[in-house]
Amino acid sequence: MVDPFVGMIQMIAFPFAPQGWANCDGAELLIQSNAALYSLIGVQFGGDAKTKFNLPDLRGRTPVNTTKTTSPTTTQGGKGGEENVALTIAQIASHGHSLRTYNENGDRSPPFVPANPALKFGLANAVKVTSTSIDKFYSAASQPVAPLSNTAVAMAGGGVGHNNMQPSTVLKFVIALNGIYPSRN
Repeated sequence: MVDPFVGMIQMIAFPFAPQGWANCDGAELLIQSNAALYSLIGVQFGGDAKTKFNLPDLRGRTPVNTTKTTSPTTTQGGKGGEENVALTIAQIASHGHSLRTYNENGDRSPPFVPANPALKFGLANAVKVTSTSIDKFYSAASQPVAPLSNTAVAMAGGGVGHNNMQPSTVLKFVIALNGIYPSRN
């Protein structure tokens, strides 16, 4: 680019910032040495507003356009989102588990063809169950639904965050330190 605007951000496919540009890595710069850029971006990306200011930090981030809301994730310089998220119970849709029962021992081998064609559920569809202590293992569709106890349905998962990133290609973001000073319309 021949004459960029001061503060213009570009994506580049090579691994270094060219002369007159700096990496968008949150680096701290001296106001005195970069007065034009400071006059445009101020301390919205960090700094003490006395002697130092920070460049935008776009490492591992997707740029998002500003909006007129007061949300910190859509105002100039705001940040939002996470690479990994551990879902909580409050974030999962409410749901339940039910168990249908039927007054017959589960002792049939696969393939299991129930005497009652309305029979739809049962472990015996997958494995042979020979214990006679398992009563009420199957149910006809007309039978009432019995809820599972809290010990029958335990929490699952390890509480570790899942990957929350969109498909992406990594490029370097750089900001122009020198160039044409932009004027307002």
